[in-house]
Amino acid sequence: MLENIFDVFSRRENKNDKKTERITKTFRNRYLMILQEFFASNISTALCEIHKKLCFLHGKTQLIENASEVIMPENDVMFFIMTCEDEHLLDVIEYTFLVMNFKERYREEGLISQINQFLSVDNLPFHLTKTV
Repeated sequence: MLENIFDVFSRRENKNDKKTERITKTFRNRYLMILQEFFASNISTALCEIHKKLCFLHGKTQLIENASEVIMPENDVMFFIMTCEDEHLLDVIEYTFLVMNFKERYREEGLISQINQFLSVDNLPFHLTKTV
């Protein structure tokens, strides 16, 4: 469960520090929609697993700052996706591929293609490659 938690975009020393376009709200919305479509009946489990990894990464039990109540992990992740720094959204994307089950692995290339299309539509300077 804890392997590769810290091997994500935001923690890599060789990341490119050049100023790039901000990740758009439309991309974030589309990303949430494709997650729901891809994971379908397994969406709650996937979001909870992503939440667990993000909480360890950030050293917090809840991702939303100053929440007046305890928030369900799924909602916490969805809010985080919409509000986090760009580099942390890229972490979420990496974690998405780490939480896939065996059956979902067979469809990951389609997910990569869809995410790349969303990045391209918003003219964002990122491109996903197949996992190795």
